[in-house]
Amino acid sequence: MVAEMYLSSSPGNWESGRMMLFMRGREALAVALRSLNIGNGDEVILQGFTCLALPAAILAVGAVPVYADIDGTTLGLTAESVCQRLTARTRAVVAQHTFGRPCDIERICARMKQHDIPVIEDCAHTLPYGDSAMKLGGYGAASFYSTEWAKVISTGRGGILRLNDESLFERVRESSAQYPQARAGEILQLRLQYYAYNLLARPRLYWSIRRLYRAAVHRGLMAGNFSKDAAATACEAVVPTCMSPWQRARLAEGLARAEARRARRIQLAKTYSARIRDLGIWTWSSAEELEAAPIRLPLWTNNKRYVLDRAQHSRIELGDWFASVVQPVTGVALHRVGYANGECPIAEKAAAKVVNVMLHSRVGDRTVESVIEFLGRYRDQFLLSPALA
Repeated sequence: MVAEMYLSSSPGNWESGRMMLFMRGREALAVALRSLNIGNGDEVILQGFTCLALPAAILAVGAVPVYADIDGTTLGLTAESVCQRLTARTRAVVAQHTFGRPCDIERICARMKQHDIPVIEDCAHTLPYGDSAMKLGGYGAASFYSTEWAKVISTGRGGILRLNDESLFERVRESSAQYPQARAGEILQLRLQYYAYNLLARPRLYWSIRRLYRAAVHRGLMAGNFSKDAAATACEAVVPTCMSPWQRARLAEGLARAEARRARRIQLAKTYSARIRDLGIWTWSSAEELEAAPIRLPLWTNNKRYVLDRAQHSRIELGDWFASVVQPVTGVALHRVGYANGECPIAEKAAAKVVNVMLHSRVGDRTVESVIEFLGRYRDQFLLSPALA
């Protein structure tokens, strides 16, 4: 059963013998943390402008999440912001590659090596493509990936743990026999959601599907990513569970198409980037940023709520990642995931002002034209630079 957890089909530089498959990305992170002997009272640095799954995994092993601020351009950590949060209790850093754009990973790893602090890469928005100039996931001691709905490859739900250190791999392998299998009812529900998503998910239907999905989750008809009380997720146990055979089959299918879809995302990123900047709106534009095949392009706005309202009215697929500094937790509930208001000012601004253009396989030429026309129509709502936020 343990052997079934290892990835048997892999692109580029993936080492199948050091990959393990789980039901959720947060489970992969929790296993990575435990393999590093991180537990009660230890501190783990992560960025603001992130997903609840990260602090949930950290809290699940008894550790303390410590939030560092981000760079307004990369939307990721910098070596300086990490060093500002170091204490005698720091035991690891989780470096997030937001939307698939590389963070300051080489400098972060170099600085943490001086302190003998391991780095875990959050690669939920990317894959380690073999011919990429930035082989994300290979810098730290470990990395984890997500195969949830809106990610590079979707298995409905799922997480992949990559272990770059042989001793960590052996430690995890020794304990992996105890991991349970997912319940049959859970997988049946996941399969139904997966096929419904693939049937209905189209750019023009984005807002309608999102509204229906959230209503179904609220009524318990579909499984959501978090509890109805999102912050309560941080108090729940994270039990590593093996990815099901059905999900592994979807993963293999996705991996077979991964390079072609990566090429399409790069093409879309370059097209969108050039035309958006022609409008006088800032977004990523360097070769490093676009060749990384991001899953979204960020745009800084004057009024995020207004822009998203207009996008919904115009049936334009525009994302709101991340709508909170620790999405989807907001307000006073943030203290339950270890975040203090004002702790990460740039991250808080990003949550309040950043929207994103989608770069997935369903985006065709007509969608591109519709999005560009929309951005041009509301051009005065977007910023020329993150520095102006």
